[in-house]
Amino acid sequence: MQNLKECAMLILRIGIGVVFVGHGWDKVVTNGIDKVAGFFASMGIPSPTASAYFGGYVELIGGILLIVGLGTNIVSLLLSVVMAGAIYFVHLKDGFLSVDGGGYEYPLVLLLVLLFFAAAGSGRFGLDAMVFKRGKAKA
Repeated sequence: MQNLKECAMLILRIGIGVVFVGHGWDKVVTNGIDKVAGFFASMGIPSPTASAYFGGYVELIGGILLIVGLGTNIVSLLLSVVMAGAIYFVHLKDGFLSVDGGGYEYPLVLLLVLLFFAAAGSGRFGLDAMVFKRGKAKA
């Protein structure tokens, strides 16, 4: 049963990482920081350029780190900040579910998964387990 849990964590962590790499790539490469900062300004997000850099790079780099399971706890917390900001500044006004697809249910699910990984870590199949296990003395 433990192996099933670890496999489920691996699949979920990789899946959520891929989602964030895609969103980060979109902000940093496809649209570019300037365009994202303009959108952020139109939504009333404070310090739109700094927020665009923070959001884009945390999503891109954080997504990669989630995929490999390195720094999972702290990366998940940083991504949680991004998702909380997305909910508050962009999606909350549209309600939980929106006919136009702008509701906050999707970023809320991402936030909840991130909070899980912030507490649980990467699991046995992440680099965190491999890297930090080596430094522990055997009992």
